[in-house]
Amino acid sequence: MSQGHRISFNKGYDLISIAYLTLITIIWLIAITLAALEFNWTVIALSAACELVVLIIIRKIASTEKDLATSQVLKLQFHTLIEFSSNFFFMLAAAYGFHFFMLSNEPNYAKNLPDFFDFLSKNHSLSSVLFVIVVLPITSLCFTIARIHAMHRKGVQLQEFIKPEFNQTEMICPANKSTVIKRLNHYLNELETKRICLSYQLVNVPVTITRSDSTTNEEVFWLRWNTCPVAVCLRIKALTSNTTQITASYKLRNGIYSWLIIPNPVTVENQKKYMENNIFQLLRSELVLTDAIDKQNELRLQAAETQLRILQAQIEPHFLFNTLANVRHLYRSDTVAGEDMMDHLISYLRSAMEDLRCESSSVSKEMNLALHYLAIMKIRMGERLSYSFIIGDSLGDAEFPPAMLISLVENAIKHGLHNKEDGKLIISAQRENEQLRVTVEDNGAGFSSVGGTGVGLSNIRQRLEGMYGNKAWLEVGALNSGGFMSSIIIPLDSSNQ
Repeated sequence: MSQGHRISFNKGYDLISIAYLTLITIIWLIAITLAALEFNWTVIALSAACELVVLIIIRKIASTEKDLATSQVLKLQFHTLIEFSSNFFFMLAAAYGFHFFMLSNEPNYAKNLPDFFDFLSKNHSLSSVLFVIVVLPITSLCFTIARIHAMHRKGVQLQEFIKPEFNQTEMICPANKSTVIKRLNHYLNELETKRICLSYQLVNVPVTITRSDSTTNEEVFWLRWNTCPVAVCLRIKALTSNTTQITASYKLRNGIYSWLIIPNPVTVENQKKYMENNIFQLLRSELVLTDAIDKQNELRLQAAETQLRILQAQIEPHFLFNTLANVRHLYRSDTVAGEDMMDHLISYLRSAMEDLRCESSSVSKEMNLALHYLAIMKIRMGERLSYSFIIGDSLGDAEFPPAMLISLVENAIKHGLHNKEDGKLIISAQRENEQLRVTVEDNGAGFSSVGGTGVGLSNIRQRLEGMYGNKAWLEVGALNSGGFMSSIIIPLDSSNQ
């Protein structure tokens, strides 16, 4: 019984354990024998000597907090004394009641069983009571040692269960209070409905769960088992908006059980394991898994948003620098055309700067941006380029991702119509059930232009997937009449339907 010594559970009782239990049993049997032989003072002296030895051993084991260890062991012994005295006197009273009942109703009762019930006769009543009184102290001491040893066998050291904190456990849940209460209710209902019982004194006892009204910010649940003097009080308290604390207190029940002074640590340890296996472990695993999934989704969303901004930043300078190159070229070749282009460029930049860092835009804004870009390209390409816009009714205010349409328009000009003598471009916005389709069609090189789109169309696809998931996509393909078509399909905003 040295400090810090732990015994393996898997190998059963070793020789030291058997010796402990055997010694306790021998001392108790000696006391019983001496008391039966009416050596009462000898039994009392034996009890006092054993008491002194036990306290010395207990204080030696508890190298720190010796007084606390002594106090708790004495309380535990008094607890055991009350348990056994109440049981002894109850059984003795029941035996006397049965004896006198049979004497008054069966005249031949005492003659048929004289030896067995002789100790209940009037001549032996006082000696029987004295026998119980004398034996109770040594009995309670022996069973106290047995309980301390039982705790040691469970892996709980003396320094642990002598502290008041032993009767209380706490668990921090990574979830808000309402979620914790909801899931806790679920597992508590399973205890009642599935009749998951606590094993107490070799009897499986079902649980009764009640919920107490609290005037504080705590929710309180009580778990009680019939014939079990210890009840479990669960208090749920919100620490932060996403953190909740569950405190489990193991307390003596009211009424006759309050005489027991302290909860039996063996019972408390059994209830701790019961709560851990049937509630806390399940609740902790579920909430930790849910919290991990939420954090993973949050990180994934943050990564997607970061990627979207990077992709959008890659697209925007591409359009802007190409447009500035066109302005410089036209200013060198034709001053009038350059001034006209400058007007369109100013309008383009005014629209583009509003759009540049926005997460969302509208069909009309993106069409207006494409219009100024095409006006600039028209000045440069002359009669080689013509274009038209088709916008369905009430679709101008529909939400549309920024910088995507202009990318499709630029691809059509750069890769489809750059060598075309009569290049035509049609930009349309149409409603298709619950979706919006924005299309850019040209009569240029057809699928030969796909190879030159590279990063532009790839970025659009990734942005659409990041913003809408599988509810939006990019379609590209050849037209029957020749040329190339690219369409962006997104969910139609409900406010514009």
